[in-house]
Parts: sequence; structure tokens; C-alpha cells
Amino acid sequence: MEDDAQSLARQSGGPPRPITVHQASLQIIRRDEVLWRCGSRKTTLCAAMAEGRFPKAVHLGPRAVGWLAHEIDEWIALRVAESRLPARPVASTRTPGTERQ
Repeated sequence: MEDDAQSLARQSGGPPRPITVHQASLQIIRRDEVLWRCGSRKTTLCAAMAEGRFPKAVHLGPRAVGWLAHEIDEWIALRVAESRLPARPVASTRTPGTERQ
């Protein structure tokens, strides 16, 4: 039995796309929920999106956007994982041969 997405792809003439676990239960969350989950402010979120460091929004209408909940959750999990990595040694900024005496 094919699911709705595969049925729609067949009707539209496009090839069927593989369905991932996340796509099976898509949930779109709005900005206030994203800000609450991330613990950020709107300006921080906008800057991260502009720099390509945050998941892209889904356009819901002329003035409405949302984000896929699983993408936000994955982004948060990645931030947590990065914060748990051991600290890297800081490289010296001195040029060889310019040591202090």
C-alpha cells in the first residue's frame, strides 16, 4: 500500500521519493515555538538564517513561515554535541623567530 506522498508523486508525474522516518510525521512549528525551543531571540535567529547556520523556514503564506520540528530538534542536538566536545588547544599567534626574551 503506497502512502499519500508516493500517490501524489505518481499523480503529478514525478518519480516517487523515498520517505524517511521524519517525513512520516512532519510537524511545522511557528517562530515563537522555535525561539522558545532554541532559547534565542528573533534577531539571533534571523542572523543565523542569513548566514546559513540555521534550518530554512517553510513558507506557509504571504506573511507566515514555520520550521520543521525535527530539523529544529536536530539543530539543537548538534549544538549540544558540539558543546560537549573537548576544547581544542588555541593556536599561537606568534610568528616563528619572534619569541620574547
